[in-house]
This record gives sequence, structure tokens and C-alpha cells, in this order.
Amino acid sequence: MNRPSKELVKEWIDKADGDFEAALELYKSKSKRKLLFIIAFHCQQSIEKYLSYKED
Repeated sequence: MNRPSKELVKEWIDKADGDFEAALELYKSKSKRKLLFIIAFHCQQSIEKYLSYKED
């Protein structure tokens, strides 16, 4: 398997950071109880991206 380029890794880390930040902001909202599934989705997406494109 080919190693991803550093640019691609950075791009995916930036996307993962965005998902994590979205989850945090939604969690801070007053209506977080209604948004738990969306918060969980963004957390899952963030973790998946971090793990899929980590640098060795």
C-alpha cells in the first residue's frame, strides 16, 4: 500500500479537526439533548479520519 502524501494527511487532519470542533460547539449549545446523535456522528467521523490517515 502506498503511503499518503503529507499534503493529503494534513488535509484529512484538518477535516478531522473540523468534525471535532463541530461536535464541541454542538455539545456546548443549549439544545444539546436534541443533537446528541449529530454530536456522536461528528465525534465518530473525527476519530475515523484521525485513525485512517495518521503518519507513521
